[in-house]
Parts: sequence; structure tokens; C-alpha cells
Amino acid sequence: MKSLRFATVCLTAAAIMSSLTSCDSESKLARNITGTWATTPEKLIDHEAMNATAVRMFQFNPSSADSKSGDVQMTALVSITNAMPGDSVAIIEPFTVTASGLATISGVWATIDDDEISIHFDDSSLEVKVDPAAVMVSVNTLTNTTTSSTDSIRPAMAASLQQEITNAVRNQVFDIKKLDDIKITKDLLSCEINKHDITLRRQNEVIK
Repeated sequence: MKSLRFATVCLTAAAIMSSLTSCDSESKLARNITGTWATTPEKLIDHEAMNATAVRMFQFNPSSADSKSGDVQMTALVSITNAMPGDSVAIIEPFTVTASGLATISGVWATIDDDEISIHFDDSSLEVKVDPAAVMVSVNTLTNTTTSSTDSIRPAMAASLQQEITNAVRNQVFDIKKLDDIKITKDLLSCEINKHDITLRRQNEVIK
């Protein structure tokens, strides 16, 4: 009987120690991942008429109530180029539109174990902006094309590209449920997102 009680006490102690170790590991991961991380440029859209790349930035903030969870904001800096046919009233020649977009979405995160965190983004928080003034329009020739006519189509092009970016980031960039196999070495973070290996670098400035 004494042997059975001793074995039970040992098993209970081992379980408690294992639980404490797991909690310590999760807390360490939460501390290390806090801050802002950026990916290298990733291909977002790649086909004959349009191509786009995105740089993703994650900002992890800890909760004051629970150090192993908090809020997260992801920002995608998108560069997009779209070749357009010459069917516009303003431009007869085929032309190319180049623009930059900024997409943001926010949500919450929590550690699952010592190398994995869950992420839940609020779809209603998604915002995508394309500045019409920054839209660049180039044509094959300047025949029958004036600066004023080029400027006149920028708002419409910006709205079109904004929709393209919105669809792309919603389906590819922000479709994230967790970061898995997380390894942090100094300012580098490697992990797996949707079965793809991703490397991020810690940033000195937070996302605003």
C-alpha cells in the first residue's frame, strides 16, 4: 500500500512539474515573440496581366491580464502592376498601372505550446488603402495622351487596384490560423504558416 501511495505521489509530482515546465515554455515564447516582425517580399499575384508582391508585418502585443496571449495586428505593404488594354476613354494606347497599397487587419493571439501560437483575425477590421496620387500610369506612346487625361483615370484605377488587393490579401495573406514550429534566434523568427516555411526579422519600429 505504501508503495502504491508513493508511486501515486511521484506521478502527481511529475505531472505538476511537466505542467509548470510547459507553462514556463509558453511564457518564454510569448515574451520572445512580443514586438514587430517583417517577412521578405512574397509573391502575391503572378499572371500575364498583373503581378503583385507583399511584405507582411506582424505586431504582437501582450495582454496585461495574461502574458501568454494578447492582440495582434498584421500589415501588408503591397506593390502591384497591372497591364491594361487601351479601351479607356482617356487613353487609347495599351497602358500599365503601378501602385502601392496598404492592408491592415487586427485580431488576437495565444500560445498553444512552446513553439506554436494561435491567431484569430477579425475580418471586419480589414482595411485596404491605395492612394490615387501615387498611382503611376505609363503608355506605349504619348500620342493622343495628355497629362490631364492620365490624371483623370487615377481615382478609378486606384479603386480597381484596391479591390484586387483586398481579394488577394483576404485569400492569401490574412488566411492564417496559427504559427507553427516557431524558432527564434536573436532577431530572426522562422515558422510554418499554412504549410509554408516563413522567415521574419524583428523590426525596431512598431506598426502605426
